[in-house]
Amino acid sequence: MSKKSKKKISKREISEKKATTVIVVAFLIIVFLGGYVAFRFRDNYKSSLQTNVNNQTFTYSSELVTLTESNIMNKEKGLKSDIRTIRIFNNTRDDTEYRVILENDDISCTCTEKIPTNYIRYSLDGKTVKTITEDNQTIYKGKIKSLSSKNIEIRLWVDESFSGSQEHYHGRFIVERIEG
Repeated sequence: MSKKSKKKISKREISEKKATTVIVVAFLIIVFLGGYVAFRFRDNYKSSLQTNVNNQTFTYSSELVTLTESNIMNKEKGLKSDIRTIRIFNNTRDDTEYRVILENDDISCTCTEKIPTNYIRYSLDGKTVKTITEDNQTIYKGKIKSLSSKNIEIRLWVDESFSGSQEHYHGRFIVERIEG
């Protein structure tokens, strides 16, 4: 090979290296900007949380809660019944006041024989028994700090004074932000 062809190869290699460098730098800039945008606006997305809390509305609806005649029990047995856990995540940047309610599920349950709400009992501490009423279905009110989580444990049963046989109850736990 002559000196002239070695120079041409060298110039060609140099231009290829420059092109490769430009492509790599451009790729890094695109990745950096994409990452910045993703993290900058990440609070606008629903997080994949057990309670599915949304930053804008801070609402959550649980799976269907069903109470039947097998859930009819006295206070002592009710206080030792199974615990239902609601895990609340606050993935917003603000501390948030919220409440947990047990809402009747009249959409999926069009049954005529329902356990009246005033027979439903619950306990949050395994000691104190409270009653849900049609006027007040709030089970818990609280405040959760920004970027934190909290578990609420609820024992739920039907009071032994209920005398129905084929009735049942369908509802959902709802977690909602208290505005104001």
